[in-house]
Amino acid sequence: MNSKLVSIVLPVYNGEEYLAQSIESVLNQTYKNIELIIVNDNSSDNSLPIAEEFAKKDNRVKIISNKANLKLPNSLNVGFEAANGEYLSWTSDDNFYSLDAIEKMAAHLDNNLDDIMVCADYTIFNQFDGTTTRINLSITPQEMMERNCMGACFLYRKSAADKIGKYRAEKFLVEDYDYWLRMMLIGNIGCINENLYTYRLHGNSLTGQRLQEVLKMTDKIIREYMPLYKKKFKNVKFRKLENKFLKKIYSKIKTPEKKVYTVLGIKITVKRKQRKNEVVKKNKIDYLKKYYLAKGWIEKYTVDNNGIVVESNQPKTIYPEVTGYYIPTLIKFGDKKRALDYGNYLLSIQNPDGSWNAPDSTTPYTFDTGMILKGLAALVENNLDENDKYKNALIKGADYILSVQRDDGSIATIDYSAWALPYGKQVPEAIHIYCLEPIRKVAQLTGEQKYEKSIQRALDFYLAKPDLTDFTTLSHFNAYIIEGLIDIGEIERAQRAMDLISLHQRLDGSVSAYSNVDFVCSTGLFQYAICWYKLGEIKKADAAFEYACELQNKSGGWFGSYTKGRDEANYFPQGEIAWAVKYFLDAVYYGQKAKYEEIAHIFLDNIDPNDGRYLIIEENLKDDKYKNILDLGCGKARYTKRLKEKYPDKNFRCVDFSDKVLTYIDLDVEKKQGSILNIPYQDESFDFIYITEALEHAIDIDFAIKEIARVLKQDGKVVIIDKDIRAKGVLELADFEQWFDSKGLSCLMQKCSLKTKVVENLEYENKKDGLFNAWIGERQ
Repeated sequence: MNSKLVSIVLPVYNGEEYLAQSIESVLNQTYKNIELIIVNDNSSDNSLPIAEEFAKKDNRVKIISNKANLKLPNSLNVGFEAANGEYLSWTSDDNFYSLDAIEKMAAHLDNNLDDIMVCADYTIFNQFDGTTTRINLSITPQEMMERNCMGACFLYRKSAADKIGKYRAEKFLVEDYDYWLRMMLIGNIGCINENLYTYRLHGNSLTGQRLQEVLKMTDKIIREYMPLYKKKFKNVKFRKLENKFLKKIYSKIKTPEKKVYTVLGIKITVKRKQRKNEVVKKNKIDYLKKYYLAKGWIEKYTVDNNGIVVESNQPKTIYPEVTGYYIPTLIKFGDKKRALDYGNYLLSIQNPDGSWNAPDSTTPYTFDTGMILKGLAALVENNLDENDKYKNALIKGADYILSVQRDDGSIATIDYSAWALPYGKQVPEAIHIYCLEPIRKVAQLTGEQKYEKSIQRALDFYLAKPDLTDFTTLSHFNAYIIEGLIDIGEIERAQRAMDLISLHQRLDGSVSAYSNVDFVCSTGLFQYAICWYKLGEIKKADAAFEYACELQNKSGGWFGSYTKGRDEANYFPQGEIAWAVKYFLDAVYYGQKAKYEEIAHIFLDNIDPNDGRYLIIEENLKDDKYKNILDLGCGKARYTKRLKEKYPDKNFRCVDFSDKVLTYIDLDVEKKQGSILNIPYQDESFDFIYITEALEHAIDIDFAIKEIARVLKQDGKVVIIDKDIRAKGVLELADFEQWFDSKGLSCLMQKCSLKTKVVENLEYENKKDGLFNAWIGERQ
């Protein structure tokens, strides 16, 4: 028998924060014969664009836009006039269904023909204090005469709706209660004692904003319907209506800054509204502290210098996969020794067929192999390979992945037993897209066409899937697919995917772990931030990154997931996972890069020849023994432009964090992308290095000085020009920016065999205010 069409009306007025989650909870129902009618009540925020994105992808979504703000009762009537279903319901933009809610309620009406309506238990998530309360329903005439006991999860027959008529505009705020009272007067209402819905209490909800009005209207409507109920239900004893009784149900206590309500035994704290133009100051996050805490976590959970653990509750179990894709991150942040240690360990455990196994297992996994290849490729690219040992292992691993590629282009793994996820889901096989980038590196290294052909076959298969990037899995795995698309060059598809994720991003920056839950996945948040940074959407990325940073534990690590709302977190909720720290560092790196490139157009491209910063470099560079010169963190190479005119016989090279910035340099010099933490040259390549206003952004200054000393020849010289910490406050510091103490930086340089002197208070731009110093070091 064909299932009956269910029409669900979703009225929305400026509900952008939670709307996507509400819509997805309808569209992801196990019961598929649904039409969703979204009534946009003249919203002024992004509610309509969010709804339109879903309508483009799912023809079950219909949108009606009111030309004026009609309020909830009228919007419901507008929606139901367009409904075609035999069963009807409505939901709110800030609430959401459990996956099988409609299926269970429709089955009840199918099997209980005497019931004109059915309702179900639900959970109240109190966003004011983070608590959740299960509401177990009991629908009787007596209880209906005491309060709105129907709840928020219900389904009723269109035939019953036709009998009782429309929602009444004059009952605004209690229009649903009025409707259910009328419904009970014409027929029986069934009840399912299963938790099928989540009702959210928050500051912008009607319950949160207008609770006192709701209480008054409830009192009034009970008095209005009491005579009708006494006449209909003659054998029921109704309680005498007294103010004392209502006070028992709804009590309130006023304080100067907040109101605390107890509604049906649930405490609700409504804080004072922010006044117009009132600025609420938020404590600035100490990102450098978070970086060093994370660095300490890596140190603590690296096992015998070989690899990183799976998670904190398994402190001796190395995770080969994560150890592999940590390597590029470690190199980016200057920790090349640890990167090499990890690489050597991975070589020692590679299987004869080129694959790698899961932790403490003899089972090889394709995805794990691909992640390790990312690390080996980084070691090769950064000239850290001895005797081609990493290159050979890299090729062998790539050949293994090609061996498990199916004829249709999809990539398989030999065992899926560990891929099960909650809610009946499984890790999507499409995460193998994230393995394609290192295979491309192999193609470039070997010049063999079979690797590029393999990549193209895989892309042809996966890109043909319209639901490839739908948010139907854990955010962590969804982000693997999207970042994999970015890294392989499928930018447009990745952008569309992140546009959909942005619909799920809350005002606080968070994105839920799954589309239909409230809890968050730490690493998923960092990965989404990385994707947004790579796509240049800095505001969205910053919001996700900041939220995830605030979750950091005192240890420096992150649990896999954190409870945020009614749902219990179920992805490593008590274990600090190694990959969360890795993706935190990656988000730091790509965030710094995106912000740097965003302002590149305003960088200066000339320096006054009388500027004290230029003069001190020129003075120290004049010795003829300095032939090979590096402008490190060059920007638009304004110093090199001037110095090359002064010293045309010297060989200048430029290194900058961004390829984009290097395109601004119109000089006949070698230009390379790199950073102070990862200089793309061999040991002892330069006689002279100068770094102007760049060390302050290097984050890890210890590793930065070691890297500078590494590429400097014996008797070579480095000039670092940067800001004095004593001038702090003259300019606002960016995130991760740090200024320097004369002695402190000198000590770091001397530890790296750089005999150092400091020249303080350099004149610049006709000013001499103590902002700039020069640290001049000679390698001994």
